[in-house]
Amino acid sequence: MGRKFFYGLILAFALGGSLIGAWTLFQRRQNHNGWERTRDLELSVTVERNVISVGEDIEFVLTLRNKGNENVTFWMGPPFFDLCLYDSNDVLVARWTEGRGFPEYIKKIVLEPEGTFSETIQWNLYSYDHETGGFIPVEPGQYSISSVWLGETHMETTKVSITVKK
Repeated sequence: MGRKFFYGLILAFALGGSLIGAWTLFQRRQNHNGWERTRDLELSVTVERNVISVGEDIEFVLTLRNKGNENVTFWMGPPFFDLCLYDSNDVLVARWTEGRGFPEYIKKIVLEPEGTFSETIQWNLYSYDHETGGFIPVEPGQYSISSVWLGETHMETTKVSITVKK
């Protein structure tokens, strides 16, 4: 029984390693193609309004556009985008994805020339508290927000100013 288990374990590691190796090569190929086409991709964020009250949701539309002449393909799962909230000293205060659960699946995203992929996100700018597992309201003040594409080719927009009032 011991030998069969041992040989089975070796076989499992060998097969697992092969699968991981194949996936890594696939990802490298994806990354290589993505990096070549970075200059053809444009990320933008549209903000519903620039002044909100503490706890109020604000709507963001995040859009990735293919400005090139060839299709660009991504294989990825959610989250596709993230939002980063910075304080007036340009210190990262919160991320929209932090503390949230996302379904696990892989989606093929094909952007044809001039094609877009968009997502609308509503967020109250709360930050995730790692100690309690809850969310903390943002303090009133001046902030800036950028959007991030989380595909193989990470991209971040310039920051948009947001005022949070009481």
